[in-house]
Amino acid sequence: MVAYPSPHLKMISASKNTMPCELTLRPRNFSQRLLYGQEGALKKALILYQWLSSSPTGEIEESNSVFSCAIKKIGEEFSLLAESISALAKSDGWSEHVTKKMDLL
Repeated sequence: MVAYPSPHLKMISASKNTMPCELTLRPRNFSQRLLYGQEGALKKALILYQWLSSSPTGEIEESNSVFSCAIKKIGEEFSLLAESISALAKSDGWSEHVTKKMDLL
């Protein structure tokens, strides 16, 4: 199960076989709504999750109403963040075992 950062969301449908990107999310108070930036961040996270789980690109495009270039850009942003975190961990003296796992991302 994935923990979402917003206290305004609750999962209303989930099963053991449901991927987080298939969960139905509703605001706890229907008069509240996520900020535009929060909605965008959540959508990017779900697209990235689908992409990392090897879903076909066409399926990701269709289910999220995005083009493959947007998926590629999200992947590039994630790669830059993962490489930066790995470099910081190495410079801070983290164990080689951990930093090698980070390099795989």
